Amino acid sequence: MSITGIMPARLRSLLSATLLVLTLMFMWTASVHAQTYLYDVSVPTDELNAPENSGDAPFSLYFDLSAPSGPYGNNTVTITNFNVTGPSSPVILTDTGFDVNDEEPFTAQGSPDSTLTFTVATTNNPDTGGGPDEFSFFILNNGGFAIPTTDTESSSLFYINLGGATPSVTTFQGMGTYAGVNPTVTLEGVVPEPSPATVLIVAFIGLAGLFAIRKRARANS
Repeated sequence: MSITGIMPARLRSLLSATLLVLTLMFMWTASVHAQTYLYDVSVPTDELNAPENSGDAPFSLYFDLSAPSGPYGNNTVTITNFNVTGPSSPVILTDTGFDVNDEEPFTAQGSPDSTLTFTVATTNNPDTGGGPDEFSFFILNNGGFAIPTTDTESSSLFYINLGGATPSVTTFQGMGTYAGVNPTVTLEGVVPEPSPATVLIVAFIGLAGLFAIRKRARANS
């Protein structure tokens, strides 16, 4: 005989109600942080084809997701819709550790008007420790070094800080012979979180199940 079979009816009802409450709490917590932010990225790349930069070719794309504090595994960035040959798609980074990255070879479009475009989809969950998670993008030369930009700390072309009310985007511009590499990062939409109505519907279903359990328990007592 199962354990629930020898439980008093009231105890079974109490257990069922507790499980329902815990399920609803989990659903509500998940819905608060369920939004995904979608960005369109466009990067002029004529300078990558310039004769003065030919010694730096071939170039590669470098994506980095850093998590200076825990919890780990609470943010994911997905990069898709590349308009150039070379990169695999999708590129998926999850903050499973302090620093997660991916390097992708690519061939720039022919000049003039050479442009690299792709889409970034990111969650925006906060960390409980120190600094926020940060997603960064670089273009590397054939020596593995980032092309120079106005980002004096790491030579990124843009980064997105995660965990605030909305993600915070900061862009930079190439320097010297790469001055025309000037990215734009545009928020195109937000995938909505589950609505309160969805939670209420599930709650009603759960309550209906609870009443059925109680009715069965009374009939068997």
